[in-house]
Amino acid sequence: MKVKWILFLVLALVLLMPGCKNNEEETEENAVAPTWVPIVGNQFNMIVLGSVLRNGTVVGSSKYWVGSYGPGGIDTDCRSVSPVSGDGTYYATVRGSKNGEAIRFLIWDGVAKKVIDASESLSFLADDTKNGFNLNFSESGQ
Repeated sequence: MKVKWILFLVLALVLLMPGCKNNEEETEENAVAPTWVPIVGNQFNMIVLGSVLRNGTVVGSSKYWVGSYGPGGIDTDCRSVSPVSGDGTYYATVRGSKNGEAIRFLIWDGVAKKVIDASESLSFLADDTKNGFNLNFSESGQ
């Protein structure tokens, strides 16, 4: 009986030691959606769709989300939040009330829980559709 308790305590201490990693791996199943909330009360929509590319290669993962935002920034002027499908494509309904506003894009990595700036932007145009609007981002070391 004592041996079992000693083994249990040793195992518990090893698992709780700093630097020990838990069994949670960085997988798509562990991806967390961003907390961005799109604006409401807008007059118009614009459809934007395309692929998401990391370092020039289409991402083959659904761990990403695309967010678009207007001049006020992502926290107060979010225009859309869209998941990226497993084949790297996205479909965003961008909200707005004024033509010509600059719309920028961010990529959310739901596993690493970090925001990555996409290099593309566009001008809002009510009731327009931008098909094949690919979003590129780079991550060093990948």
